[in-house]
Amino acid sequence: MKNFIDAIDIKKFKDYYNVQVETARISMQNQIADIQGELNRDAEKVIRGIIDKELNKLVPDMEARYDELSEAIYNLLLIIPKDERLQFIETNLQQNKEAFIAELKKYNEI
Repeated sequence: MKNFIDAIDIKKFKDYYNVQVETARISMQNQIADIQGELNRDAEKVIRGIIDKELNKLVPDMEARYDELSEAIYNLLLIIPKDERLQFIETNLQQNKEAFIAELKKYNEI
């Protein structure tokens, strides 16, 4: 038995074992990363499909609602005195101010 232990270089054996363990660990990490990437891509496809389906239900109705709301706001602007309209638009309609200002200028309402 002593000859067998003397014949094996323990340090080289430990180094070989450590390399094998590290190689297996890195391989497993790569496999896990690949699986996570696949899951993320698959989940994104599923989630995007659900969102697109729900948006497609809403979009046709949204255009009519937007037009109706825009018309109501435009009529409200006509009630406001001319000298206060621009200030009202700047204060309350920041996202759509250019469109409403252009529309009012077109009909000489500012």
